[in-house]
Amino acid sequence: MCVCYPIIFSKTAIKMIDLIKKRPDITTKELANSLKISYERVEYNLAEMQKSGVINREGSKKGF
Repeated sequence: MCVCYPIIFSKTAIKMIDLIKKRPDITTKELANSLKISYERVEYNLAEMQKSGVINREGSKKGF
């Protein structure tokens, strides 16, 4: 039996997902600048989304 819980993301994470959908090649630096948040906060949110399976990195580390 699988107990599934909804994944709840912050407003920032949702905005990041929208930007990544619009521009899959966007860099973490560009995400930080677009959202006016720190690079470290972008990295944290991306790591959380990767752990939960919402996003996957494809290709080089240049873009997401």
